[in-house]
Amino acid sequence: MENTIVDHAPEAQLADTPGVRIPPPLPFIGTLLVGWLIQSRFSLPFLANPIALIAGSLLLVCWAALVVTSIPTMIRRGGTLNTNGPSSTLVASGVYRVTRNPMYLSLALGYAGASCLTNMLWPLILVPLPLLYSQFVILREERYLERRFGAAYLIYKSRVRRWL
Repeated sequence: MENTIVDHAPEAQLADTPGVRIPPPLPFIGTLLVGWLIQSRFSLPFLANPIALIAGSLLLVCWAALVVTSIPTMIRRGGTLNTNGPSSTLVASGVYRVTRNPMYLSLALGYAGASCLTNMLWPLILVPLPLLYSQFVILREERYLERRFGAAYLIYKSRVRRWL
């Protein structure tokens, strides 16, 4: 399969979008802040400090690696970062050959890394909330990409996992 599919579709087709109005980083950031606030009021023991530091650091290194590879690849290939905008390109190269959603994966890793690094359990207890929102967004995006790119997206989807 070609790494990048560009389709110069009629304007009406480009007007179709996934329709996701709340950018996915916002639920992660908001939930993380709420978790930190709860932790400051009702502290729960979590990890020994050296383990928290190592785990948090490793997760944040993975987060950074995904961010510095996925976003530039998407932009360079002509994709969009706007979850409420149309896409004229299906990006299937770089890190997108391994995971269909490296940016969502990076959000989850960054969230977990920040929680571990600060040694706070409450944010991890709340992590299902932004993950559920991400799943909702991904399903909307997948339906849109199937409409937009048809068979090419279905082939890509059959070859590359949603998360890992």
